Amino acid sequence: MFSYGSGCAASIFTLKVISNNYKLIRERNFDTFDNLNNRIKISPENYETFLLTKEKLFLSNNYVPKVVIL
Repeated sequence: MFSYGSGCAASIFTLKVISNNYKLIRERNFDTFDNLNNRIKISPENYETFLLTKEKLFLSNNYVPKVVIL
């Protein structure tokens, strides 16, 4: 398994599936590749701007989100 969030850090680990019903796991995660392929690529500068905005608004009240068109 590989996991990443913001792209600043990542984790890789192994899983051992003990159940014979691995198909259920596969069915519940059917859209993984679609989700990965639908990511939006942004520049490091835009990403930093988003992080700074998020940091500034942390625990703020009455925040109204703004639509950002990339």
